Amino acid sequence: DGDLLARLRERGRGRLVGVDVSTAFIAATMQQGVDAIDCDLNLGLPEFHDGSFDYVVISETLQVVPNVERLLEDSLRVGKRAIVSFANFGYEALRNMFADAGRVPKAPGPYGFDWYDTPNRRFPSIQDMLDLCEKMNVTVEDARYYDDGKGIRVEPTEDPNLKADTAVLVLRKH
Repeated sequence: DGDLLARLRERGRGRLVGVDVSTAFIAATMQQGVDAIDCDLNLGLPEFHDGSFDYVVISETLQVVPNVERLLEDSLRVGKRAIVSFANFGYEALRNMFADAGRVPKAPGPYGFDWYDTPNRRFPSIQDMLDLCEKMNVTVEDARYYDDGKGIRVEPTEDPNLKADTAVLVLRKH
């Protein structure tokens, strides 16, 4: 809806462009005074030239696109770095819900769907994402982990794959 881009614009950041397939989200972004284009991330980012941006932000999107590797490759082609945030489906509370109830977990946020109506195609954990980065020769320059429900940052020494429900990674090609 353009909130993040509007905040970045207020902080004096350079060229900003939102990308979405939803007309409503594109319109909301443009109402905030930020450019937005209709682009299906399933097709990558062909509208943009190599090195067009310092950063490409992929916010809570990895779990809904069919070709995650292509999106990451294209993001790192278009941007010098990619900032990726995603829900950690390896989070302890979700593991416990599944084990205790024997049902697909539900919780607020990206976990708030029934198994049959979820937009999530994939259910990555932090460790899954780190493994994919290694496979793709992508460097994780920085990683921040959070337990949004508790409103705290989870330190890397605290086993974020278990203790964090959200991860934010800064990626670059080797």
